[in-house]
Parts: sequence; structure tokens; C-alpha cells
Amino acid sequence: MNLKLLDKSGTTVGEIFVSAENSAVLGDFFPTPAFSIYESLFRDHEQAANDQLFVEVDRLEEEISSLGFYVMDPRNGIQKKITDLQIMEDGISFRWA
Repeated sequence: MNLKLLDKSGTTVGEIFVSAENSAVLGDFFPTPAFSIYESLFRDHEQAANDQLFVEVDRLEEEISSLGFYVMDPRNGIQKKITDLQIMEDGISFRWA
């Protein structure tokens, strides 16, 4: 399954190629040029998690959540809200809201 990741303004910031879907959706993330405004935020989040800076991780997760990301299935145009979005060097994960 392929999905598009959009921000709250409806701008496509990337494409997701889903590789697993259980309690979380996992996949490969291919950013569009519009992702550049969010790239450092996700990089900082990943680094804080790796460094076990839990207060900083919580702060960054709240900031990411406030940006209103959602996914759209391009085959049928259905949009779905997501939570716990993480974009890392090796992929993407999120949960259905």
C-alpha cells in the first residue's frame, strides 16, 4: 500500500510505501521538497530519542502532533488522521488515530 503524507495545510510532504501494519504502520518514506521545512524537527526528535533525552522527546512529539499531519490513500482519496508520527533515517512509523 502506498500513502501520501500531508500537513494540515494539505501540502504533500512525502510518500509512504507501507511495509507492515499492525498496532503501528511502518514503511519507507520518500520526502517531497515541501518536507524540507520539517526535516530538522524530525531529525532533532530522532537524535533526542537516541540520546534518551526524554523531556526533549516529549516536547518534540507535542510539536510534531500540533502540525496536524495526516495520510491520504491516492487510489481513493480517503484521508485518515494519524498519531505518534516518527520519521527517521531508516523509515516512518505512525498509528491510526
